[in-house]
Amino acid sequence: MAEKSKYAQAGVDFEKEHDVVGILKALREATLPFTEDLREIGISFPEEGSDFSSGFKVNAKKLLENGIEEYVAQECVDGPSSKPAVHALYDGDDDVKLGCTSICSIAMVANDLICSGARPVTLTEYHSWHNINTEIAKQMAKGNLIGAEAARATITGGENASLSALITGPIPEKGYDMCHIAHGIILDRELIDHPLGKGRVKEGDIAIGLSSSGVHCNGITLIWKTAIDFANYGFDKASVINQGLDDLGESVASAILTPTIIYVKPVLELLDKYHIDVKAIANITGEGVHNMRRVLASGLGLSLDYSKNDVKKPHTIFKWVQNKADVSIKEMYEDYNMGTGMVIVADKLAAPDMIQTLNSFGQQHYNKFSAYELGKVVADKEQLIKVVTYNGKEERFEEK
Repeated sequence: MAEKSKYAQAGVDFEKEHDVVGILKALREATLPFTEDLREIGISFPEEGSDFSSGFKVNAKKLLENGIEEYVAQECVDGPSSKPAVHALYDGDDDVKLGCTSICSIAMVANDLICSGARPVTLTEYHSWHNINTEIAKQMAKGNLIGAEAARATITGGENASLSALITGPIPEKGYDMCHIAHGIILDRELIDHPLGKGRVKEGDIAIGLSSSGVHCNGITLIWKTAIDFANYGFDKASVINQGLDDLGESVASAILTPTIIYVKPVLELLDKYHIDVKAIANITGEGVHNMRRVLASGLGLSLDYSKNDVKKPHTIFKWVQNKADVSIKEMYEDYNMGTGMVIVADKLAAPDMIQTLNSFGQQHYNKFSAYELGKVVADKEQLIKVVTYNGKEERFEEK
């Protein structure tokens, strides 16, 4: 066997990095069908692109022939929080959970894009490693396929780097971090001229909740640190994260590695049908209910009731961390989605039909969800978000 180069001995092995790049290139071909509908209107992907960048091709003439005079380009970047640390510790063989971090990373950017009404087009992935791990890269590839299909996007490329001095985690040889960059386009003339957001929201509009699959990608660190008693033992007793718990119904690792729901298909179909009646969309990520403040104009607040029978109640993992980490109910709603992963603000007259439509979409989804009336927009000079929690307690959330 040839002696490793000095650079490889220092922790940067180009051969292994090239193997991962090969996986990313294969993903491009595998995910091209997910954007086939865009090619029909003039948006395509060059067969031969640059080795240094990636993107898509726009046929302006074909766009015009399809009645599209302009579009708005949107982009965002995000990652799967500290789920990679839990992935490193996970001792199961469930392919979806092994690929969860890729699915979740895509979910974070895809769900952010659709809050503006943008259709995801491309995804690129950045992966940093303690040392290149091709087995984990293959697990990520499976997750990328699932995520890209749900997001209706093509993975056009990616990059990875060996950063052994910076990336460690609980098991260094499995240590990595990652993120995705997503580009999307708004084609709907109504949404271009009158963008989704606080400018469309008014008193009396209805807040429609879409249920989550669990913790999604926020508050993860508190959960796994609580599970392994990190404050006292560090990672010395980390294996307990894989033990099934009676009060949880599964292991903490399994609960955390439940993929985030990607709401792209149902929300885009809803916008296609009700683009005038959808006022704003909020992705409920870090800071919980405070995400909804982004869609409130001056003089408006929200009144939300999580105790209603049809509203999704918090998954067991939420109640588990609330109890084990001694978190107040108010902070839980500031840190977690508490069962509702996305909120759509809608015209009050159209809201009942929209909820029915969303519920029909939700049953066809790869990760089923439900839709329900969560509350309404109210006049409020203080812009408070008033919440009745799942257990009937009233809380008031002021702007931070």
